Amino acid sequence: MLAGITLAIACGHTPSATPRPAIEEPSLELPLLPRARRDYARCGEPFVIDAHTRIGGPREVASQLARWLGLPESAVGGGAADIDLVYTGGVVHDPAEGPLPIDEQSYVLEIGPGRKPTVSARGRGGLFYGAQTIAQLAGARRIGMPTPPLGPGDRWTLPCVRIEDEPRHAFRGMHLDVARHFFDRAVVERYVDMLAFYKLNVFHWHLTDDQGFRLDLPSHPELKSADGAYSAADVEAVVEHARARGVTVIPEIEMPGHTRSVLAAHPELSCTGEKQETPRTWGVFDDVLCAGNEGSYTLVEEMLRDVVAAFPSRLIHVGGDEVPPTRWEACPKCRAAMKAANVDAIGLEHVFMQRVFDMLAASKRRPMVWDEALPNGPARNPPVVVAWQSKERGELAVQRGFDTVFAPYQALYFNFRQSGRRELEPGHLGHLSWPLVHGFDVEPAPHVLGGEAALWTEYVTTQEDIDTLVLPRMAVHAETLWTGRRPAHELITRSRLQRPMLDASGVRYFVEPPGGTRPRSVVLDVRKVVLETPLFYPDGVVRYTRDGSIPTPASPRYRDPLSIIDTTTLTTALFLPSGRASKPVRALFVKETPRPAVATASAPRVRYYEGRFAKLAEIASPLAEVETDGVSLEAAARALGGRMKRDHFALVFDAVVKIAETGIHRFEIVGDDAARIEVDGELVAEVDTDPWPREADGEIALAAGLHAVRVTYLQGTEDRKLEIVVAGPSGRAPLEIAGVRGASAP
Repeated sequence: MLAGITLAIACGHTPSATPRPAIEEPSLELPLLPRARRDYARCGEPFVIDAHTRIGGPREVASQLARWLGLPESAVGGGAADIDLVYTGGVVHDPAEGPLPIDEQSYVLEIGPGRKPTVSARGRGGLFYGAQTIAQLAGARRIGMPTPPLGPGDRWTLPCVRIEDEPRHAFRGMHLDVARHFFDRAVVERYVDMLAFYKLNVFHWHLTDDQGFRLDLPSHPELKSADGAYSAADVEAVVEHARARGVTVIPEIEMPGHTRSVLAAHPELSCTGEKQETPRTWGVFDDVLCAGNEGSYTLVEEMLRDVVAAFPSRLIHVGGDEVPPTRWEACPKCRAAMKAANVDAIGLEHVFMQRVFDMLAASKRRPMVWDEALPNGPARNPPVVVAWQSKERGELAVQRGFDTVFAPYQALYFNFRQSGRRELEPGHLGHLSWPLVHGFDVEPAPHVLGGEAALWTEYVTTQEDIDTLVLPRMAVHAETLWTGRRPAHELITRSRLQRPMLDASGVRYFVEPPGGTRPRSVVLDVRKVVLETPLFYPDGVVRYTRDGSIPTPASPRYRDPLSIIDTTTLTTALFLPSGRASKPVRALFVKETPRPAVATASAPRVRYYEGRFAKLAEIASPLAEVETDGVSLEAAARALGGRMKRDHFALVFDAVVKIAETGIHRFEIVGDDAARIEVDGELVAEVDTDPWPREADGEIALAAGLHAVRVTYLQGTEDRKLEIVVAGPSGRAPLEIAGVRGASAP
């Protein structure tokens, strides 16, 4: 009855005299994500759905609505309808072949006053979305499972409302990597159900990578991974499952890089010809398909022929990302190919990909590629570009005239944690909160097809992991693409109204824990702790314990700031009305006295190491040790006189810093790829290896004077960043280095 109650509040006491009342802003609080583009409140009694309700319209869609409402198949057709799904005609495209045009995804839903619920649409896609809106307004829709049948006394209610709805972007996608970790067909189909629930219409199925080849191809059965691959029957079932929900399945076959699983079966197609194993580690590998070997193109053509036969999608993703030039530059065949085409190793990738584009064109299919494969100029059979490196890369692709899907990792890679903390959720290190997703948008324009979010699965192994990482961010992403960015408070309200449907479906969405604490804090005399209710869950209740035990629904409820006067383990958790709770967060408060100043001024020094270190603990055997004028990458480069490489090195700085005031000092460090800071021999803050600029901080009580600091930095590949700030009683400032000769501290 919630929808009907909300309606009464919106309408007040004045009955509507016209089919479209004047009340348009603020819109109804409806349990819809994404929000409808236009909705109009109507005054009147809610429409009641019970076990006797009948549905009229095309059986394919009407049967789905019946299942969503808990009605039997016999409720469809065969008599006077209580709910009508009206197909008004027009050109009908097959969603299995590609995202439908926007007008075929649009619909109008009218509920009362004085008329039965009716969905009108000129395309089956719009009819499907309108039917789904009915099920969600009723609170009945389930994900990945049937809605329980309505019994004699059961009922759903629908508010009186008129909705005119259509998406902003035709292409609204989600990606799933099944190469790093294999997920069976049932998990994949449930993922498609999640997309459909949020009116997303493209499933980008990342089927091959270095760690796995997940298709059983008729022409090359030797490629399939022994630990899991999809049969022809699996593919057909997933495609049909998606088609019925208006979702296009776009397969991805990686090339010429990320092909170690292919080279394990065909080492003769590598540049070295050496036997290779399918790796069980992650990263970018030097071994790729040999671009100077005609056998590589023969294999690719045969693979794509099978893929085209299995997938009706007009778009086929063929990778094109992260191709190191190392092997090609050393390979006689590849060097000969470069000379013949008058290109370097980067240009050779474009030559390789152009041949792949032509292969697909011969099969009347269109290529998709990651933005590393963005052609520099006009291309035969041009690809659709998926811009993952940045929004700017997408804008560049659009400027060059290529159809583009925006998928910047900074906002749409859901494998990065929402909390940034490994003890709270799976996934990659890094912090990608829902407000960052909410903050990303791209305006409709020529060559802008839409957007896509990704889930890479190096650290994702279960269905629950998938749920935890994609939700609620998938909902935020879907709303931006369908409706446009709406005020955060409005999105939060509609998410709260929709949440019971997720709970009833067993969806394990991420519940953010309370904020306001750090893993370790220092107490000198008394410390006031203010706990924060997460913005996305304003209906949550914060509970806590002080003895290290896990909070329960019976634990004290947080109401006022807490006073900490001694060493204490404060544990907090958020409890939702449904009974769901966040994972507990422990914060250690340590009673300390300020450490005395013990260091004496001396010039800072840096030790330099080279190697492909995976962790800070692996650093050993310095190649050089020199005096420096600061603790920074720039200072190290000056001191080493050009010896410092671009990638794959480590630095260890030893310096003395001046602390101006006695009290608690918080050291903040940002590192890409890894860094740590120790003060007077104690570890204070650390970020360990992951290709993402991340920050950490830690507190320590120090007396005014000189203190010894050691900073360790590890550089893997790509970006380099090292920043250190100390926050003391008087504010934040860079480290003040003592003993610098002839230069001021950085």
